[in-house]
Amino acid sequence: MDASVAGDALYNGAHMYIGESDGGGPDAWRGAIDTVEALAPGRIVAGRKNRDLDDDATRVIAATRRYLDDAEAAQEECSSPTGFFHRMRERHPDLPYGKTVLRVGAKVLYALREPGADPGAAAVGTWFYERSPVVVTARPPMPSGCARSSSWSGPCVDVPCPGGSVNLDGDQGGRCAAC
Repeated sequence: MDASVAGDALYNGAHMYIGESDGGGPDAWRGAIDTVEALAPGRIVAGRKNRDLDDDATRVIAATRRYLDDAEAAQEECSSPTGFFHRMRERHPDLPYGKTVLRVGAKVLYALREPGADPGAAAVGTWFYERSPVVVTARPPMPSGCARSSSWSGPCVDVPCPGGSVNLDGDQGGRCAAC
């Protein structure tokens, strides 16, 4: 088979929307990837793609699996959607597309952890309210008085930034708005 149209089962150079993957979980997603891989395509037509990348099936499948593995690890390491967002950006700095999808997906994923959460309401509510500014805080360690360091380390714990707050949309390289 020359090509497989994989839709949203496989992504090519973009952050993945994992917000509603909680129902079947990553295992169901991996099963869909296995199904596409069993067709032995040479190329993958992904539902979300960086047009500067080729469609090589082996690379696309491996990258999608790696992203899912990293997402699972980030969920275990991070206690908040903000921490998850930053952790995935750290692990995938080469993905220029889908930051909003990553942020919204993280919010939905963490909202669904609440007992009795409605997946539809979580998804719609998160997308609907996404128009308002999303302000988050930096993570430790930080120099005293300012979060100028763009190389954050340590656990995914949200702490106040002495100089202000980091705006995810601003892409300020880890600096707070006041720095």
